[in-house]
Amino acid sequence: MRVACDSDTFDVFGGKNVKKTHVAHAITILDAITTLLLLFMLYTLRFAQKSTANNLLKQTYSAASYTLQIKGLPQGLPVEKATSLLWNLFNEKLGNNKDNRVIDVQIVLPNRHIGYRKRIGEIISKVLNFLDIQVL
Repeated sequence: MRVACDSDTFDVFGGKNVKKTHVAHAITILDAITTLLLLFMLYTLRFAQKSTANNLLKQTYSAASYTLQIKGLPQGLPVEKATSLLWNLFNEKLGNNKDNRVIDVQIVLPNRHIGYRKRIGEIISKVLNFLDIQVL
């Protein structure tokens, strides 16, 4: 069953007749403007977030800002001895200035040692699971 509308206009604002097609066009244009405004605001938000993140990274100090990677250290040297030698070398190069001083020297083990430690942790975890022991 199909019903035809009696009129293609309706009253708005107390007696003014407006065609339904004009209202449909106005709503479509308003919807398009709203969509474009939303896309613009999303772009602006993304730009502002990236800008804020970059500004924070520029103004933030971290250990990476003061980290040195030194290659070619002797392999057979104990970690404590290598740390002591590096500490003395850095303090000697920096002098006795209070503003420039060494706070800490740490030596990172090569990646193979980290891999071994991960594997040991996995083995311990499997043994604990096998024995049904839970670690808190």
